[in-house]
Amino acid sequence: FNNVFNDIKDQTFSFSNDVKFNPNWDFQFGYEYNKKAVNFNIEYASEFEDDFEDFNFNEGRFHNVFASFQYQKNQFQLNGGLRATQYEELDTSIAFSPRINAQFAVNKALKLKFSVGLLQQYISQLREFGDNDLGIDNPVWVLNESESGDYQQAKKVSGGFVFRKDGWLLDVEGYFNDTEGLNTINSLFGKNVEVPDFAFGSSTAKGMDVLLKKHWGGFHSWLNYALSEVNFTFPNIDENPFPGSNDLRHNLSFINSYNWKDFNFSVSYQYRTGLRYSEPTEFFMDFDEEGDPFYEIIYEDLNAQKLDDYSRLDLGISYKKTFDSGMKTELAFSIINLLNHENEFSRNYFLNDFDDDEEPELFSVDKFMLGRTPQILIRIWW
Repeated sequence: FNNVFNDIKDQTFSFSNDVKFNPNWDFQFGYEYNKKAVNFNIEYASEFEDDFEDFNFNEGRFHNVFASFQYQKNQFQLNGGLRATQYEELDTSIAFSPRINAQFAVNKALKLKFSVGLLQQYISQLREFGDNDLGIDNPVWVLNESESGDYQQAKKVSGGFVFRKDGWLLDVEGYFNDTEGLNTINSLFGKNVEVPDFAFGSSTAKGMDVLLKKHWGGFHSWLNYALSEVNFTFPNIDENPFPGSNDLRHNLSFINSYNWKDFNFSVSYQYRTGLRYSEPTEFFMDFDEEGDPFYEIIYEDLNAQKLDDYSRLDLGISYKKTFDSGMKTELAFSIINLLNHENEFSRNYFLNDFDDDEEPELFSVDKFMLGRTPQILIRIWW
């Protein structure tokens, strides 16, 4: 793609009221009118010709009526709500979005939490469009569309606990999300995977997030760990579910910092499972409408392979000083990827240039993130 144009306009009018019957109950209700306009087009360029596709989704008008409540007494807290939405352009029945969140403090140190909800989204990102250094692609926003002319809808449930004691914080939460009405285009599955201009499907995500935090004196430490599994289902592309491009089974970060006088020292480490990609099984020759031959790459198992695991160790030191005149200075030096680990973030397959009398060869192009990189920051402000 040579050029992508994405323009979003949003106009909102709303009013709401709060009603408090007693110290335990709090209610809110109101109305919101929302108008969204999204214009999205792509300009393709090749050595043969330029092409331009305009996916103009015009405007979407939404009428929303909502009500919410909050109840709190002693160690128990409950809040929830209901939103009813009418999408004028789809001319569908009213969509209801209920949600409930509950927390219960077992004692001063331990709190239990639970939430469940049904959510709709009428404007969202196309899945995996273009590349960036994280493997999660640049956001391209569209008004949601599906084969049934429906909106995007997610069923979410989560539960866990929070434990605090003696400067320690442990937050553990498990979740399950089922999302319908996803939109995607070719780049989700690799640049050479042939799919319709737009494909419609769903996803399921389940996993657990863990946060462990400790603070004592000038020392701060955070340990984050996420265990997850994400699967996509796009019937027009593959009848069977397959791993999502954002399926990172293990994701770990360990961040430490120490403050001493005007200095701050930091050490951080990040690790995650390698990103998903599709490996071709073969390629074959076919003919277009004019009878001219061309070659096509075949991918049987989408996102079945993983790149090497991501690993990065960073070190940093900074100095901040405030002078009597009010001027402030900051000097910082850091080294990114101290161990110079090769972190690959994409792999794409191509056919090499070939003559008419010989068969092409399949090759791959890998892209990597930065190796060992020093950084220096000098900042002065007042």
